[in-house]
Amino acid sequence: MPQLGPMELVVIAALALILFGPDKLPRLARQAGRYAAELRRIAGDVRDEFETGLAVEDEEGDEIVVPEESFEEPDEPAKDKPADPDAVER
Repeated sequence: MPQLGPMELVVIAALALILFGPDKLPRLARQAGRYAAELRRIAGDVRDEFETGLAVEDEEGDEIVVPEESFEEPDEPAKDKPADPDAVER
């Protein structure tokens, strides 16, 4: 990311003053600040949620390990028994 020095900031401020005028510039600066704060808040919420999802711990501080069998798909119904009790072959 490029570094902005004091001279670059002065040029940007002068251009903004010329383009938007002294009447609209304070309102635009406030609005830009609000958008930046909202964006920072949303990014922080997403980061916190992501970190919470990665570091799931129980009360003792041990990581919770979910057994693999909880991720297995259910067994297929037996071939000799119908899956639905109302669907009896006649």
